[in-house]
Formats: sequence, structure tokens, C-alpha cells
Amino acid sequence: MKLTDIPAELTLLIFEHMTIDSLEKSACLCSLWRSIVYSKPVLAARIDVDRAIDIFNANGPLGIEFITKSIGMINDTPEDIARWLSLPGLDNRQIGKYLGDKKNKVVLQAAMNRKDFKGMHLDAALRKCLSSIGGPYGGWRVLKAFARRFCECNPGYFSEDAVESAYILSGAMIVLNRDAQSPQVQNKLTKQQFVAYVASSTHLKVKIPYLEGLYDRITADEIRIEPRDDSIAGWVRSAVNWMMTA
Repeated sequence: MKLTDIPAELTLLIFEHMTIDSLEKSACLCSLWRSIVYSKPVLAARIDVDRAIDIFNANGPLGIEFITKSIGMINDTPEDIARWLSLPGLDNRQIGKYLGDKKNKVVLQAAMNRKDFKGMHLDAALRKCLSSIGGPYGGWRVLKAFARRFCECNPGYFSEDAVESAYILSGAMIVLNRDAQSPQVQNKLTKQQFVAYVASSTHLKVKIPYLEGLYDRITADEIRIEPRDDSIAGWVRSAVNWMMTA
């Protein structure tokens, strides 16, 4: 909603409850915000970032080389690259491919270290991971890194073989998600088949009610790779967060 969309009566009501001091501060803040957002350095930086995003979305490694070496906007360190990969507008497939490359394993680790899965169930944490770190496009390396990070954030979640359990179950959930949500799959996995599939193909000591719960939540609510917020507001919000954590 734009400010111009607010009914005049409501606008007047808001102003009536604001003091002169509040109105003056609001006006100063708006003026300062415009001077920052539309300043030449910020606009130039936005052009460079947009160009880097376009290059990255076509070719991940070239995009990283451009942002670190060609224009030197960020340092060529795993931590800086991982932070840059959180900006809006980047293609999740390219993020996944880049992080899933063996040559970029330290960047993958840095990206996972930025994630906090504390107190989350495995399926909820997986959703969070897939929406921001390239989803399944990174292959087993991304899933393995996710499993390690999840267990670091939730020690004791699994009684035995914690990382292996998180890794195998995450892969099983991705398979189930594709099976349940794809219109091309006619014969869907039943709950009994899913439980039997996981139980028979692994040595994990996971209770059946837990597996049934995973099945119910995945089939009821598809795991989606959410689109990045590439609006101006989203870009500014992410850029500010990015700069504040530098």
C-alpha cells in the first residue's frame, strides 16, 4: 500500500495524534532517507550490485569474481561471499550450484554458520534452509552441511548418528515433497510406504510416529523455494542488514 492509498480521513486522524515534535522529526527523517537513498554513491553502488546480480544469475562463479575482484565491492573471503549471497535478486539455482561445488566448501560452511536452527524441528529447519541456500540445487554437499549445522544448533535432537540421521531424513523429505506435489506422479507414496522406505533403506533408529509426523507435514504443506524479495524495499532492507553485519 502506498501513502496515497490511505483515505484522507485516516491520514488526518493519524496526524491529529502526532505532536508537533513528532511531525518535525518525521519530516526530517524522510528528508534524510531520500538524501541517502538517492545520493550518487548509493545509486552507483546499486548499479554495480545489480550488474553483479545479473552476472551471477547467468554464471555463479563469474558473478562472485566480478563482485570480489573486478569491482572489489566485497572482500574475497568465505564470510563476505556468504553474506553477499543473502542479497535479494539472486537466483536460488545458481546459489545452490555455487555452494554445492566442492571448490566452494568453505563458503558453504560460512553460509550455514549464518543460519540459526535452534529449537526447530528438522522439517521446519529444512524449509528455512531450502528457501535461502539454493534448495536442492546444491546436491548432497548442501544437505550434508545443513545436517551438520542443524545438529550443532540442536544437540540431542537425535539420540544416535545425529548428522547421518538428519542428512538421510532431509533427503527423504525432498523425495517425498517431489512425489507428493508433482502432478506428473500418479501413484503417490502412502504414509505406510514412506515409513517403510525410510526404515528399510537406513539403519537409523527413528521412531515410526516421528516419521509419520514428517509425512503429514510435508504432504500437507509443500516445501517451496520462496522467491527472493527483489523490490526496492526488500533490496534496501537486505542491504542495510548486510552493511550492519560487515
